[in-house]
Amino acid sequence: MVRGASLNQMNDDEPRVYREGESFYEAPGCHHVRGENAREGEGEEASFYAVFVVDDEEFEKGGYEGLAVLDVEKEEKRKEEEAGRGVK
Repeated sequence: MVRGASLNQMNDDEPRVYREGESFYEAPGCHHVRGENAREGEGEEASFYAVFVVDDEEFEKGGYEGLAVLDVEKEEKRKEEEAGRGVK
């Protein structure tokens, strides 16, 4: 994390907040099920760098789009929950 804090959850692990100076790793096949700005300070936005180390063959198969796959069902559920709370 470059600044701020981010709440992340991978696979079936418990969610964890990562703060400035900390880092996390996602192994191949990891399912990043939750990632959101933790906003620990007034209006503070989280910033981080992402570094992808990818086998050339995998990149050739899926291109940039294959590096991160959105879980459509989870994204739709998240949007419904936010709408129910009045979050934009």
